Amino acid sequence: MILLGLFWLVLLLGPIPVGAHDFSAADQYFANRENNLSNLKRAEDLYQDALNQVAGQDLLYAVQQLGKIYYYWGELLTPEDKKDVRKSIFGRCRAMVERIHPNIVGDNAAYSYWKSTCFAFWVKSATTPEVMGVRDELLAALREGLSRWDNYEEGGIHRTAATVYMCRNSERDEHFVGLYDENKASYHIHQALEKDQNKKHYCAHLLKAEVLLARGKREDAQEWLEESKMELDQRIASNQLPCDALAESKAVSILMAAFLSTL
Repeated sequence: MILLGLFWLVLLLGPIPVGAHDFSAADQYFANRENNLSNLKRAEDLYQDALNQVAGQDLLYAVQQLGKIYYYWGELLTPEDKKDVRKSIFGRCRAMVERIHPNIVGDNAAYSYWKSTCFAFWVKSATTPEVMGVRDELLAALREGLSRWDNYEEGGIHRTAATVYMCRNSERDEHFVGLYDENKASYHIHQALEKDQNKKHYCAHLLKAEVLLARGKREDAQEWLEESKMELDQRIASNQLPCDALAESKAVSILMAAFLSTL
């Protein structure tokens, strides 16, 4: 009876309009996110509020914008030693992605991608027991994304996979419950770079340097990173990057410089 009632309600009200929600204020704060935690928080709050008001494409849009916020804020702006801060950010990321579970909105690439990504960055700051508690769920989401959506976000699921397979406990240099695998990380970062035809995601270049270093190829890592940073900085200076990737690219350039200082 409930389903029948919903059916007639849809007939009466018509289809849910796509693009009906006004995201202009949230989008404005997001556009001005560069190194600005206040604007990031305001954008987050507005997109989070929208989650309770929207459906369809608007819901997917709100979740994707939140995912971008959490990635930029948690992974690129928050130092790795601020584990509690990072876990809080990516904990919110893990929670919001369930709003677009396929059982709710239907089959979609964003769910597999953002679930895997939120988990991957949360795991980077988690303890070994915490990782063990989510390991199987993380790997299942990753497998789903790799098998069905590996071109989404210019090979984004491969970047996520490389992040997962490079995860280890930095305090004890301990490999996390079978996640760490340099060979798999190397394969997936190669796939990610190949699929990013327009070179929008320089975080993949940073990941490749990490993989090279982990495999004992310090000189190769340094050469690769120096060339990548030079190219990235030239593209930033000449305004050759998509505007939606500029803030993240500038943050990656800073991380590249920090990494180079350790080589």
